[in-house]
Amino acid sequence: MRHEIFVPRTENELFNFLDLNGAHSKLVSGATDLLPRIKRRQEEAIILVDLSRLGSFRYVKSEGGVIRVGALTTLTDLIRSEVLGVEYEAIKKLELTFASPPVRNIATVGGNLAASSSSEDLIPIFLTLDARVSLKSARKERVIPLVEFIRGKRETSRTNNEILAEISFNELKPNSWCTFEKIGRRERVIISLVSLACTLAIDRNSGRVGDVKIALNRVRGKIPERALETEKILLGSDLNESKLQEACEILESELCLTSDFRASAKYRTEVAKNLLRECLTHCKHCIEER
Repeated sequence: MRHEIFVPRTENELFNFLDLNGAHSKLVSGATDLLPRIKRRQEEAIILVDLSRLGSFRYVKSEGGVIRVGALTTLTDLIRSEVLGVEYEAIKKLELTFASPPVRNIATVGGNLAASSSSEDLIPIFLTLDARVSLKSARKERVIPLVEFIRGKRETSRTNNEILAEISFNELKPNSWCTFEKIGRRERVIISLVSLACTLAIDRNSGRVGDVKIALNRVRGKIPERALETEKILLGSDLNESKLQEACEILESELCLTSDFRASAKYRTEVAKNLLRECLTHCKHCIEER
């Protein structure tokens, strides 16, 4: 199948084009996810809209306690940004686990989120940061929680005349840490069998959990979601061994996984429990050591 390519050089060109052709177009920049799918005939885009010339959507900055990330920011840009400190370990670790250097140099933050599948590493991380996405069209811009943007496997709430313009989240508070782990069949360049992100905050006065957010690449379906019941049981606890064991049991009851050719549901569940314990323990240690 032949594909036409449109390369807008300004935002006005882009939005005017989408108003007329958005229903028959696919947005790309690095195209590290879409092009392989087109080759496998899993996508049938008539027109590819190449956003790579729109540098106004490529940035990482902090404004008034909010981190703002342009959708065309590459994974390399994000990982190496000096705006993000060591407490954003989840993002820094992607240099070791997200694809290969050439892919990280062209894959974009917006593309990873818009792919909306369980293999996208950034979605669980941003879910634990309570991220919001900005959807922009020619006439308006709307900001919605990431959890509302991801509607199903490869399904988002973006309309045909909109682009995902920005991702934003509040800066981590003191005594907070965010980490990420993933398990696959190889050590590098892997598709996750199980991935888990955790953001933990410890109350300075009590030493107990002041806030906790946990997200996995799969909880009930084939898209990343928060483990809300597990979070509830951990809030206000001191993360002792008994509480960690209880959290693992709650997580097991919360997960509703299916087996496939990559791994069984039982295996994924056991791995998820181990990653939960590991990430919580690690976050608490890092906070105490700062």
